Amino acid sequence: MSELMQLEKDITNAAVQGDISLLASRATDDFQITNYDGKVQTKNEALADVKKESNIKDVLISDGELLSFSEDSAVLKYIEVVRAKNGAQAKLSVNDTFVKKDGKWLVKSEQQTMIKLTR
Repeated sequence: MSELMQLEKDITNAAVQGDISLLASRATDDFQITNYDGKVQTKNEALADVKKESNIKDVLISDGELLSFSEDSAVLKYIEVVRAKNGAQAKLSVNDTFVKKDGKWLVKSEQQTMIKLTR
């Protein structure tokens, strides 16, 4: 699980920094995300929305829990808290599905659910 939690942290940091190449290399070609607002995107659509986030102070990832695990797939649930520089904060529950390809874990899908938004 620590390997998947580290991968989550790397992916999240890349998203905040606008590092599209790292994100593209860590997702399957058929990746799909369902954002907290219900918007569903393919890999290319999600990557097109990535930009350096200058308003984000930090993103904290915690409470990782493996919902399922095998040698070539896993589902990880965790809490993500996004804190903005203006004091706003979003707390989300995130479920990510991973597959192992050529010895490397890749994210296949992500489902975000908003728990709390503070402005």
